[in-house]
Amino acid sequence: MQTFKRLLFVATILALSMTSLVAADDAVQFTDNADFDESYPAWSPDGTQILYVRGTVFSNKLFRQDYPGGAPLGLSPNNVLHPNWLPSGDFGWSRLNVIWVLASNMINQISSPLDGADPDEAPSWHPTESLIAIHTKFGDETDFSIGTVTNSGGVTVRITTDAGSQTWPDWSPDGNTIAYRQEGNGGGDIYTVPKEGGSGTPLVAGPANETQPEWFIDGKWLAYASDINGNFDIFITDGTTTMQVTDDPGNDLYPTWSPDGKIAFSSDRAGTQDIWIIDVSAVSTKPTSWSGIKKQLGTEN
Repeated sequence: MQTFKRLLFVATILALSMTSLVAADDAVQFTDNADFDESYPAWSPDGTQILYVRGTVFSNKLFRQDYPGGAPLGLSPNNVLHPNWLPSGDFGWSRLNVIWVLASNMINQISSPLDGADPDEAPSWHPTESLIAIHTKFGDETDFSIGTVTNSGGVTVRITTDAGSQTWPDWSPDGNTIAYRQEGNGGGDIYTVPKEGGSGTPLVAGPANETQPEWFIDGKWLAYASDINGNFDIFITDGTTTMQVTDDPGNDLYPTWSPDGKIAFSSDRAGTQDIWIIDVSAVSTKPTSWSGIKKQLGTEN
């Protein structure tokens, strides 16, 4: 218990001493729809497309749009949440409490709710595509846990064993670790757990609400959203250094990486929620010392 308290104290000090990475928030707007909210962006493995969900009057609809420029293409599924890409370039989503995937122009149901109504949500595919990490509820439990299911369906295996809800799983690029949001400390923290399962290890912990982790392809940096400043901004961490990459009075959420170090996210900074993009490649593709990072970004005094 004393060891855990010391770890939590150190993590809290790190969280409270975050240093802004950029001199100014230079995010660029990618979608601009004054009538509907657009959220849950997911960047394709080759960096050429972004999936997102548009909330309409009647339903949440899945859209796909070419990057850097292209017209939004509405896809067939409605009531969609949590779209995500498979490493092969296929993609899946949560819909009506189960996981679906679009492959070879066929929509396939992967999972079935464990209790008939409990949701299987937020799919993240293992680099080999053999397993899907999800958050779900086991039995009559009221909290979410992280589980895995094979890409062909079957029994969901419990991965996390701690108290409280665990949500928003994301596989590490080497397939050995799952990052996720752990409920606690009056909000949420970012934890990791080995693929074999067990008790989680805190990566970012403190008094704020941290959520929606996503690994960069190098396995070093991890993006997430935090409200440590009173509203949600996007941060990145390598487990030692934590840096803020957006700074706006609005709420910035759902970060997703491009393979060359950009981050797309959803923000209401322009009124409705739209998809925005910020380039952090000076850090994410060139791991270096903190002083070297400040030189690259021109923020060193």
